[in-house]
Amino acid sequence: MTGLPTATPITLILGYDIRHSSRNALDYLTSYNRINNPPHMDVFGHSPETIDPTIGTVFSGPPSSTFTIPAPSGVPQPSTSYANLVASEGLDAVKMSLWGGTISNIVYVTQGDLTAAISEAQIAVTFTASSPTAVLAWGGHIASRADWGFTNGVPNSAGGISGSPYHMRLVNWYGTTPAITKQLGNLGNQDRSLSAVAVYVPPGRIIVDKVTVPSGSPQSFSLTGGPDAISQSFSLTDTATPYDSGTIKPGVYAVSETVPAGWDLTSAVCSDGSLPSAIDLSAGETVTVTFTDTKRGKIIVDKVTVPSGSLQLFDFLVTGPMGYSDSFSLTDADLPHDSGWILPGTYAASETVPAGWDLTSAVCSDGSPASAIVLDPGETVTVTFTDTKHVFYTGTIGYWMNHPEKWPTAIIAPDDPFPWTTGALAGKSYMEILWTNPEGDASIQLARQYIGAKLNQLVFGVPADIAAKILDAEAWLALWPAGSNPPKSSPERAAIVALAAELEAYNRSGLPPPN
Repeated sequence: MTGLPTATPITLILGYDIRHSSRNALDYLTSYNRINNPPHMDVFGHSPETIDPTIGTVFSGPPSSTFTIPAPSGVPQPSTSYANLVASEGLDAVKMSLWGGTISNIVYVTQGDLTAAISEAQIAVTFTASSPTAVLAWGGHIASRADWGFTNGVPNSAGGISGSPYHMRLVNWYGTTPAITKQLGNLGNQDRSLSAVAVYVPPGRIIVDKVTVPSGSPQSFSLTGGPDAISQSFSLTDTATPYDSGTIKPGVYAVSETVPAGWDLTSAVCSDGSLPSAIDLSAGETVTVTFTDTKRGKIIVDKVTVPSGSLQLFDFLVTGPMGYSDSFSLTDADLPHDSGWILPGTYAASETVPAGWDLTSAVCSDGSPASAIVLDPGETVTVTFTDTKHVFYTGTIGYWMNHPEKWPTAIIAPDDPFPWTTGALAGKSYMEILWTNPEGDASIQLARQYIGAKLNQLVFGVPADIAAKILDAEAWLALWPAGSNPPKSSPERAAIVALAAELEAYNRSGLPPPN
C-alpha cells in the first residue's frame, strides 16, 4: 500500500468467499506463512518455499505489528477447525502481519451465510501507518473435506468446487474523516482467485493386517488399483507389523491374499465397510483391512493289534462337518492313515470289529473320545485303535465228564434231566448222556457234543456262529431226541452227524480250560 496518510487510523475491509457452488470455500483468515500443513514434502516433494512479503519494498525482517484474527462463529465448523489450528500451531498461525505501521483492531463486518450457495465474509482491519508505504500480509484456511465431509461422494469443501474459481478481494477502505478517506482514493478491483485444481487433496493409506488361527506361516498379498494403477506385493505373518501402503491417492483399490495349502480365509474386513476387492479410499482416509485365516487340522488313525503283526484287515470310517466322510482299512503293520488337511470341528472315528477280535481301546492324543474328536485349528489328533484277538477256552466232552465242579450249576447241573431224550434214555441226566456210548446213534452223538458246546457257551462264551449252531442242535434234538436213532439212509441223519462234527471240532479248537 502506498501514498498512505500517517499517524491516523485507516480501516481496510477484506472480503473472501466462504461458500461457492453450494460448497465451503475459505473458512477463515490465517497468517501468511502457513504453507507446510500438510507437509510440503508429502504434497510437492520438496521443502516449503520461503515466503517474504517485503520483497521489492523498503522493508525487511519481521513485521512491525501483528494482530490475532478473531475466530469465526460457525458451529461446529469452521469454529472447531480454527480452535484445533490454534491448539496445534499456536496463535501465530492466525495473526495478520503489518510492516510500516501498527494494527489496532480486526473485527468481522459479516460472517456470511454457511447455508447459501454463494456467500462472502468480510473482515475490517484497522491500522495506523508509520510511513506512506506499508505491507499487510495474511493467508486463508481452505475448507477441508476432513471438516465438512461428503454428500453423495462429493466433498462439501473446496475440493468439491468444480472448475469455478472462488475469490478473496479488497472491498473498501476509509479513514476517520472524509478528507482522509478522500486521500486514500479508490481501491479499484483488487481481487485474487483460487480454482479447484489448486486445492490439495490429502492422500489416504491402506493398512493390511494379518491374523491367523493359530499363529502361523507367512501369507502373500497384493495391493492394486487406484488412479495410478499401483501394484504392491508383500508378505505378512500373524505377529508382523501390519503392512502400510504409504500415502496413496484417493480411489478404488483391491487387496487380495494367496491362501496357502492347509489354510482357509475365514474373514476379510475393511474398517470403513468396503469390500477388500473394492476399497473406496477417500481423501485423508486410512482404511485397515484385516485378513483372518484359520489353519486346518489332521486326524491320524493308527491300528494296533494284540498280538502284534496281525494281517487282519480292520475297516474304519471317519465322519465330520459338512458331510465329511472318509473310509479306509488298516492292518497292524500299515502306516497310520492321514486324513490330510480338514476343517476344524467335531469328528467321529469308528471301527468295524472283525469276528474273533475285541476292541480293547480307542484313544485320542488330545483326550477326546473317538466318537467326538474336537479338532482345533492347526491341531493334529492321532486316534489309536487297539484290538485284541480272542483268547478262547473250550472244554471237550471228556473235560466236562471229568470236571463236574466246573459246570454252571445255577443253570445246568450234571444231574439235571436232559431235555430231549426218548426210549431207553428217557429221563437221563446231562452227565448220564455224556457217559452214554452212541453205538452209531446220531442223536446221541449230537446230544453229547451239544452238551459240551452249551457248557462252553455258558462258562467261556462262544463266537456268534457257534451260538447259532447250538440253537440248530436244540432244534434237531427236539425232532430227534437222544436215543431216537435216525435211520442211516435218511438225509436228517446226515445233517445231524454233520452238525455234531462241527460242534465237536469247536469243542476241541480252543485252549484247554485253566485249572
